Amino acid sequence: MFGFNSALVALAASFFYPHALWGTLVLAFCAMLLATQLMAFCVKRAYRGFTSPFVLATWLLLCVLQQLGIEPAPNLIKTGWDWSLPLALQGTLQAFSQVFFQSNNIAGLLIIIGLAIHQLKTTIITVLVAAAIAVVLPLFGVSDWAKAGLV
Repeated sequence: MFGFNSALVALAASFFYPHALWGTLVLAFCAMLLATQLMAFCVKRAYRGFTSPFVLATWLLLCVLQQLGIEPAPNLIKTGWDWSLPLALQGTLQAFSQVFFQSNNIAGLLIIIGLAIHQLKTTIITVLVAAAIAVVLPLFGVSDWAKAGLV
């Protein structure tokens, strides 16, 4: 998980700031180091941090950049779907693809296949939970942004 959290921070930085200046890249690198240190802290205390170091480091990066007046690239959010599929299936695939900042059903399907190759039982449970959320979410009358997993 050490490298995974740092890779996710780098992915987030490149997603939110695709035309980053050197200062942004330096801060993103610092956030990647922070994610690694947070994971080391979790391991030393026998806490399963999973991706919490990534989340904390990315939030900090975004907050610092905002305080410095550096705005993310405009029009990053895509609330539409790339295939015409039933809403529950789209929501399920998006739940997996958006972990890697890919709002794409094909990416979601490929991620699910990769997870299933590694551990089928866990993947089945995770897909069922994501599908249940995708079915229940519209019942609460949430916005299209929330349905797309972006709020």
